[in-house]
Amino acid sequence: LFKARLWQQIYNHKIDDYAAESIAYIYRDSRMIKTWSNEIVQDRGAEISASKFDSLVIRVMIAQAKAKGWTRIEIAGGDATIAKYFEDAGFEIAKVEEAAKPASSETPPLLEFAMTPAEQMRRRQEREREKRKFEAEERRRQAMMPKPRRF
Repeated sequence: LFKARLWQQIYNHKIDDYAAESIAYIYRDSRMIKTWSNEIVQDRGAEISASKFDSLVIRVMIAQAKAKGWTRIEIAGGDATIAKYFEDAGFEIAKVEEAAKPASSETPPLLEFAMTPAEQMRRRQEREREKRKFEAEERRRQAMMPKPRRF
């Protein structure tokens, strides 16, 4: 699994298969992870934040906390249910600050993660560079293959 190897490079810790299956994409530079539920989990050093809590996000957050060697955590913006998942994973819960309940028609605010235009341009250029590199490698591989002979 490529994502498991990438996780190993970033955190120097093996991720369990259960958590690895939750990951759709890992942004190496920003230590941001996108889950298959399209939610974002971001490692901010001393804290881990998420756009929304669901089972896939919680799996990734638990794996990140284990990789960082944390044994005691504080949960802000979640609820007691989330704390239960972390307790079951072996973490000591120091404090749980429940999220404020939104007004009836209001939706809860999600984590706003906006890249600056310069970051967007840099990432676009990186993707283009990788694409060109892949295409060049593919052309080189095709050129090295023996041509079929016709008789």
